[in-house]
Amino acid sequence: MKIIKLMNKIFVSALFVFYMYAVIRVILFKFRWRDLSFLSYQLQTNLGNPVNLINELKMGNLIPFKTIFININTLSSWPDFSNLVGNIVAFIPFGMFLVLLSKNRGMSFIGVFGRSLIFSLCLETSQVVF
Repeated sequence: MKIIKLMNKIFVSALFVFYMYAVIRVILFKFRWRDLSFLSYQLQTNLGNPVNLINELKMGNLIPFKTIFININTLSSWPDFSNLVGNIVAFIPFGMFLVLLSKNRGMSFIGVFGRSLIFSLCLETSQVVF
């Protein structure tokens, strides 16, 4: 029985690693994989030149849920709809994995929501740098 539980834990952990890889790749790189030299160049350019990073922040959307509200009001095209649904669907497995991988499997909704919010915020912030 302990071997089955261990195998399940290893399987769920491996799925979680694959999920994290896929989410980071899709959200940060928009289905286009960049080589490490390009990513290193982007990181050095943005962190080495604060003016460039400030310009990126000025051009970005810093109002929470602004794009989502625009998408809801203008669900006239496929990209708007797929962006809205995709953002929601992309983070559902994260919450499920948190519950499955927690020691007591009794993680509260607030705990899952908070960790999901922090993960999403980290990814959105990383988009500015990369």
